[in-house]
Amino acid sequence: MVTYTYVDIFDGMYCHQSSASHVLSDYDPHISQLYFFSLSTAAKVAAVALGYSKHHWDDHILPVGGGDKFYDELSEEQKDAAAVLGYYDKVSWDGIAQEGV
Repeated sequence: MVTYTYVDIFDGMYCHQSSASHVLSDYDPHISQLYFFSLSTAAKVAAVALGYSKHHWDDHILPVGGGDKFYDELSEEQKDAAAVLGYYDKVSWDGIAQEGV
């Protein structure tokens, strides 16, 4: 699995990917209903890795480059990030690829 370093500066986001085998486990069955500010750091990092900004997440807008892709189109890193948000497979992810988070 991949870990990320997350820094939130005045609602801006920076995500740095680094290789490690740390498994992030942050699943909340209703995570898509939470506002970005209330997400855990791990969930924010995962959302950023999928292209979400605070605006995208809070307004349920699919970002280009991650959130708008079907599961089979995601990179391994994006699949890892999706898993942090509770979307572990094609069935769970592809439902949000069409509907939004």
